[in-house]
Amino acid sequence: LAGLGIFTHPTRADTLCVHPTGGSGCYTTIQAAVDAANPGDTINIAEGTYTSTATRIVDVDKNLSLYGGWASDFSQRNPQTYVTTLDGQNQRTGVESTSGDTVVLDGLRIINGYGPAGGVEVNTGSITIRNCTFANNYGTGGGGAIRISDATIEIANNTISNNEVGLHGDGGGIHLEGCSGSISNNDISNNYLDDGAGGGLYLNNNGSITLS
Repeated sequence: LAGLGIFTHPTRADTLCVHPTGGSGCYTTIQAAVDAANPGDTINIAEGTYTSTATRIVDVDKNLSLYGGWASDFSQRNPQTYVTTLDGQNQRTGVESTSGDTVVLDGLRIINGYGPAGGVEVNTGSITIRNCTFANNYGTGGGGAIRISDATIEIANNTISNNEVGLHGDGGGIHLEGCSGSISNNDISNNYLDDGAGGGLYLNNNGSITLS
């Protein structure tokens, strides 16, 4: 291409922002930012509570990194101090990624999710879930907080408590099937199920998974 006088440049990843009231070029919903983003972009999400009227709060269908825990003015980030909450209102799943993408979820508090998986559902691709809190989510099919199938995973430094899976479902906290990767330094406690397997963590037909 250079010999023809045509030069290509790598696409530069952008950073988008989400704030409950908008302003300063920010989106007011996480889904709007996801829809506007290009693959490889980063989305910074300010403190506050976010929800939706769809069957999930966020549907991630491209390679993206979502970082919660930002102060309202985006001057600093601390997920424990500046809490970014995704509230499913006991009606919808928190985050879905089912297109085989590479996704990072970091510093989010996902509560009151309801669906086949309550908090996060991933099917294929690569998913990193770090520094997140999952509480009071309900999965009707498996994975009260998290259900991941056929993906590469990193699940680290999360608090996963008081989640539940429905009748005949497995994994009150986490349900993994056909996955490989690592699970480290998580606080998984007080998760419930009716008659399935794995109150905190359920593993089925997985490859190499390191637990620490």
